[in-house]
Amino acid sequence: MRRSISKRIEMELILKEQEENFHAFFNNVDDFFLVLDHNGNIMHLNKAVTERLGYSHNELVGQHILMLYNSNVQKKAGECMCLILENKKKHCSIPMSTKMGWDIPVETRITKGSWSGKNVLNVVSKDISQLKLSEKKFSQAFHLNSSVLAITTFKGQFIDVNETFYSKMEYSKDEIVGHTVMELNIFIDLDNCKFAQAIIHKEGKLRCLATRLRSKSGKEMDGLLSADMIHYDSEDYLLTMFFDLTEQKQMARELEMKNQQLNELNKVLLMQANTDSLTRLYNHKHIFDSLQVEINRGKRSNQPLTIMMFDIDHFKRVNDQYGHQTGDHVLIAVADIIKTNLRQIDMLGRYGGEEFLAVLPNTDLQNGIMVANRIKDQIEQAKFEVSDLSITISIGITQYNNESTEKF
Repeated sequence: MRRSISKRIEMELILKEQEENFHAFFNNVDDFFLVLDHNGNIMHLNKAVTERLGYSHNELVGQHILMLYNSNVQKKAGECMCLILENKKKHCSIPMSTKMGWDIPVETRITKGSWSGKNVLNVVSKDISQLKLSEKKFSQAFHLNSSVLAITTFKGQFIDVNETFYSKMEYSKDEIVGHTVMELNIFIDLDNCKFAQAIIHKEGKLRCLATRLRSKSGKEMDGLLSADMIHYDSEDYLLTMFFDLTEQKQMARELEMKNQQLNELNKVLLMQANTDSLTRLYNHKHIFDSLQVEINRGKRSNQPLTIMMFDIDHFKRVNDQYGHQTGDHVLIAVADIIKTNLRQIDMLGRYGGEEFLAVLPNTDLQNGIMVANRIKDQIEQAKFEVSDLSITISIGITQYNNESTEKF
């Protein structure tokens, strides 16, 4: 008998301890806890309700739970709660109202239970103010973003798009929401689209895939496509972003074209700076610079270098007797004859008025003399514009032997 009494006292102490622990938990959580009778009247509530909503304990006990909602949404809140009890809805997202009339965003769930042996309804309302704030910030960032943004299902059906999407893709909201990527034929390269989908399904995200999109009017856009999985209201969606690089690529193409034009212009300018305008041979400065380069190269490689100086005989008489136009024709013709007898690696320039300088790398004096004699013969046999005009040329030739170029 004494053992039975001790056991009962022990059980009562355990129950009391559990009850105290429950009440401590009940009153110290941040969520709103309310216990309702079968009519929806408040029987019990935790401290979070009074502290956050501004009511006293006595002001709420015995009152209907709809008292915690603004009058304009009470009917809707009641209908939502009924749907939860009928297992037709998981939660209610209608905000509760403070005593001062300020709304607090909550997510309310209701379950059936018991309290002190009575059947009751347990109400838990989670304050989602921070979540709503985050959603608001996300919404602002989403709709004001300069990139093309869209929220779709994993099957590609559009749920929402931002303002940039509408402006760049040229669709209205009705033409986008509810339709799929494939229906709208947005992707120019379908294989690229399928590749993107495969990566997303495998990894749950996509980063900077080079993609080309097509607007409603057929305008093509080049850019980078990225995607991330987002979870909202127990569902998974895709947030996709297309960073349009069309203008940048166009600018890059135009810049490349300008650079090509500049390079061509630089080549022309360089040629003009290095070329004699009449004969189109190297001018005095460039042929002299080239000679110095070949001398240095010959020193390093120990290869022979032959140098020729050509001087048209009695050229002043040609100008005086036949005119400067004929004289120019003679200079051009002589330059062409000399050039056709030289190799591609040889260099020829107009050294002075009627003087030409040829630089023949890897050529010894004997071979140089053979070239010089051939040039001399061809010039003497050449026909010019004036029938009785004949031209001879004097040629000086030497093989370089570590002499200074000042002698030329």
